[in-house]
Amino acid sequence: MNLNLFTRIRSCAALPPLAVLLGAIATLPQMEARAQGAPDFFADRQITLLIGGGGGGSVDIYGRIVGRYIAKKLSPTATVVPRNLPISGGVQAFMTLGSTAPRDGSTFATSARGPLADPLLALKPATYDPRSFIWIGSINEDMSICFTRKDSSVKTLEDARLIEGTMASTGALAESAKFPLMVNALAGTKFKIITGYKGASDTRLAVERGEVDGQCTTYGSVLATQPQVLTGEDYNLLVQIGDQPNPLGKNAPVITQFLKSEDDRRLLDVIVKPLLITSSYALPPGVPADRVAAWRKALQDVLKDQQFLDEAKKVGLEIDYRTGEQVQELVDGLYKTPPHIVDRARQIFGYGSANR
Repeated sequence: MNLNLFTRIRSCAALPPLAVLLGAIATLPQMEARAQGAPDFFADRQITLLIGGGGGGSVDIYGRIVGRYIAKKLSPTATVVPRNLPISGGVQAFMTLGSTAPRDGSTFATSARGPLADPLLALKPATYDPRSFIWIGSINEDMSICFTRKDSSVKTLEDARLIEGTMASTGALAESAKFPLMVNALAGTKFKIITGYKGASDTRLAVERGEVDGQCTTYGSVLATQPQVLTGEDYNLLVQIGDQPNPLGKNAPVITQFLKSEDDRRLLDVIVKPLLITSSYALPPGVPADRVAAWRKALQDVLKDQQFLDEAKKVGLEIDYRTGEQVQELVDGLYKTPPHIVDRARQIFGYGSANR
C-alpha cells in the first residue's frame, strides 16, 4: 500500500472504514500530480492547443507556429494537437478553457481578442472569467484597419458616413463586428455588419467575391493572410483603430481623431486594450505553480529561438512580448472599466443595456 495512503487512513481511524478508504483514494491523483515535477510531466505529453479562431486566420497561423515551438521547449518529446474552436469569434475556446479543460498544464489556449471583453459586457454571468486564467504571456500587439474593395462606393471614411457599407464578420460578438460598430459610434459611419461567415478565410473570400464591401480586421491578420490589402491598389483603406497611426495604413485617419470626451476615450479602450495583448496564451485556473513557471519560461525560450523568429517574420508576426504578469495586469485593468462606459459599449455592440 502507498505509504501516504496508509498514513492518511491511520490518522482518520475514527471515521467509518469505507469512508476513510474512499476519501484517501480520492486524494491519490492529486498527490501523484504534485509529486510529478514539470519536466517529467511534459515528457511524451500530448498537449492540446485550443485556438479561438478559424483555420487560415492570424490567430490560427500564429497559434500553430507558437504551439510547435513551445512544445519542444517544454520537452523534446512533447507534441501539440491544435483544436480550432472559432464559434462566436473565439468565445468557445475560452469557454472550454474555463470549464472542461484539464487543469494539469496539458491544455492551453489562444484566441481573438474579442472574448477577453465579452464577460465584461455580457448581461448574464459568463461561463468563464479571463481574470481567473493563468496567463503565459503575449507575443505581439496590434491595431485594426477597416477597408473596402476598390470598386466599392465606400472609398473613404467620409463616404462611409453618407453611404451604408456592408462589412463581413464571423459573428455578432466577434471583433470583425465590434470594430466597425465602434467606428459607427465614434465617427458617425453607417457600416452594416453581415455575420455568419466561418472564420477569417470566409470573411476574406466574401470581400473578394463582392458579397460585401469590405471588412475591419487587424494588421496582424492582414499581414498574415492578405498583405495585398495594404498596397492601396485593389482596396480602399478607410480608418485605423488604435492609439497611434500605423505607417502601413498610409493616409487612413485614426479613430482617436473623432473622440469628443474622456468617456469616448474609455469606450475606445474596451477594444483597444485587448489589442495590446494580441496573440496571448493562457492556462486554465488551478495549474500547479511549477508547471506554470515551465510554461512561461518555455514561451520566453521560444522568443529567443532564431528559427522561430525567422518563421514569424515570414508570416508578418512582429514580436512585442509581454509577460504573463503584465497580461494579467492589462486584463484586470480592462475589468475596472466604469459601469456607465460598459453599459454604453453593450448598447453599441448589441448586448442590450443593464439599466433596462
